[in-house]
Amino acid sequence: MKQGFTEIITPEGVVLEFETAGIGSRAAAVIIDTMIMVLVSILVCTPLAINYYYGGQDAVVVIMILLIAFVSLGYFMLFELLLRGQTPGKRLLRIRVVKTNGSPATAGAIVMRNLLRIIDQMPAFYLIGITTVFINPQERRIGDLVAGTMVVKEFSRKPFEAPALSAHSPLMDNILSPHEILTLQSYFQREKELSKVRRAQILAEYLEYFKTKYDIYPKAGENTTTFLKSLLAMKAPTKPPEDDHSF
Repeated sequence: MKQGFTEIITPEGVVLEFETAGIGSRAAAVIIDTMIMVLVSILVCTPLAINYYYGGQDAVVVIMILLIAFVSLGYFMLFELLLRGQTPGKRLLRIRVVKTNGSPATAGAIVMRNLLRIIDQMPAFYLIGITTVFINPQERRIGDLVAGTMVVKEFSRKPFEAPALSAHSPLMDNILSPHEILTLQSYFQREKELSKVRRAQILAEYLEYFKTKYDIYPKAGENTTTFLKSLLAMKAPTKPPEDDHSF
């Protein structure tokens, strides 16, 4: 598996690939969120600071400290719970917190990963968290490791319609299994979110698979993507072959 990507096999046997969010996008998201938190803290604490300046009780300072701590701790939890794994910063950078099996992050996981944020921030500037992200294949910090979560780049699943079967391909009804169809559909729903190098790698693997199993391949000069999309016009069998586990 290429660094920065993680594969998940669904209960249906479909292999889904997620691109994990790296240090750059996560740091940018944290900067945006921090700016928002600072702004909120200023708006909340300014009236209290004015009150204290003009003779308020010392308890006002304690209240200000508690409010700032609440904003710092509750900001990430609140938004990730409300926005299904995203904060305003993460939404702008199009990244999201999910479980390591690809499912949406649960409330318990979100709370846990954010409670442990204080450890990732130590001794300063997220040093522990950054170090952990660098050495972990899925780029997870301490909070993610304990909570069973990871941060991935988001992609939009768009409806996919297969084109008509390519003229050069023989009509082979019932050739593709449901597993193969779902795998191809999953790829085409997210292909624009993958890097050019990664797309080329995946397409080469798919071509080799269909050539080896079915002895079908693109005609000379045909676009690989067009060829693979044409395969989706073929019907799936009622029952997948019992030995169909290699795709």
